[in-house]
Amino acid sequence: MVAQARKSPFTWSLIPIGLLVLGRWGLLYWILRLVAVPEGYLWGIATFLRLVLIGVALALEWGHWDDFFIARRNLGRSLVDGLLMTAAFAGVGWAYAHLTLGGVHWLPWNEWLPTFLAALIPAGLVEELEFRALLLGLLRRWRMPTLWANLLVGVYFGPVYHNRYIFRGDYLTLGIVFVFGLVAGWLTLRRQNVAGAVIGHTAMDFLIFLFVGGRVSTL
Repeated sequence: MVAQARKSPFTWSLIPIGLLVLGRWGLLYWILRLVAVPEGYLWGIATFLRLVLIGVALALEWGHWDDFFIARRNLGRSLVDGLLMTAAFAGVGWAYAHLTLGGVHWLPWNEWLPTFLAALIPAGLVEELEFRALLLGLLRRWRMPTLWANLLVGVYFGPVYHNRYIFRGDYLTLGIVFVFGLVAGWLTLRRQNVAGAVIGHTAMDFLIFLFVGGRVSTL
């Protein structure tokens, strides 16, 4: 895709991006409950709606995806970054299982595929497109310095959005998530490509669940 002239900082894409942010604070679930969607379907439908909003935002930004690190530029290097993060999280997941459960408790093999898909779609793909692509890209479009943009998105992704770990007193998991967010943001900015962050996020969630046997409710 050939990049066109940079758009004005304030565009129609702010509407779906804003709805994505509000959705992380319960707006989507509130609307779905308002229209009497059964509880068992809330998570799946909310994930689908997030994908729709991401699609709308990108459609409105057609020709400007480079601003949001969705590009062919440095794709190979970004993919290598993702594979390196995968290798790193193999060790992190192993250590996490020993620190939290006293040893490895393998996820049953028949749960590997659904767990991988859950790590890939709502976590690796949706969250990275929201946080490291749209939000981080938006801050950079607004000329926020790289360091502060990454730190702000990292804090929002870590202690703010994943605040449940603070309430549980689970600072180990919070620390892993926070550090990952900063590294993913740094690599995305360095390569100007979000692909590595998507792979790394998928690996983080899947590999930790693989070694803890599903005994941790959610990441």
